[in-house]
Amino acid sequence: MNKSTQTLTIIIFFFSVTLLAQGKDSPKKDSRIKEEMTTVEFEAVKNSCGSSVEGTTREGFSSETTSGALPCPKAIQTCTGGQWVGPKLYYTCANDTKSCGPTPHGDVVNGFRHATASKGKPCEPAFKTCLNGAWVGPEVIPSCAEAP
Repeated sequence: MNKSTQTLTIIIFFFSVTLLAQGKDSPKKDSRIKEEMTTVEFEAVKNSCGSSVEGTTREGFSSETTSGALPCPKAIQTCTGGQWVGPKLYYTCANDTKSCGPTPHGDVVNGFRHATASKGKPCEPAFKTCLNGAWVGPEVIPSCAEAP
């Protein structure tokens, strides 16, 4: 028996003792009170989700992990007919994206393809991107000198 059922049973017990004391000489009244107690207790337990009552909502996440700059996706379940209805909930969500050393996932490093440019040609730009712990793109040189 869960906590809400225990609490309800105790309340019904005190209610029934009070009513029985008021009409203790009537066996018919005693029978009616017991029947009403059973019906009330059954309905309350049938429409509860553990310690939560019908219509209660609970929040969580629809996924345990997320990647990149995406936020953890939120989700809600509602207690309906004694069951939690809605998507599966996870109570925690973590970003599982890996960095490239000190560079976070998604960051771009700009630079040049070569340290020096051929005579009469400009330095050729280059960039690489950190994607889940791996660099994508050519090797990037931080500076470039044009040949005289």
